[in-house]
Amino acid sequence: MGGHRIFITHGHRYGVKSNTVAILERAKKLQARVAIYGHTHVADLREEEGVIIMNPGSPVQPRGESRASVGLLEINGEEIKAKLYLIDYIYP
Repeated sequence: MGGHRIFITHGHRYGVKSNTVAILERAKKLQARVAIYGHTHVADLREEEGVIIMNPGSPVQPRGESRASVGLLEINGEEIKAKLYLIDYIYP
């Protein structure tokens, strides 16, 4: 996207319920600037070793103490901004 490599995976094959070490290593091997994963339904956003790691969470079925959320990537040339947006509503 926008000239940048982005690694996207569901995450279940990378052990994301324990940690994101395998996700980070795969992203680095692919020379990706961003790694996006799911599976846990828990929002996560941080940068490690130059790689943005994001789990957008879930807009409908967040788990644990997590609130409903979605993620957004903004790419402007070399700049990449990642944001999480929390959603406030009551589930039916």
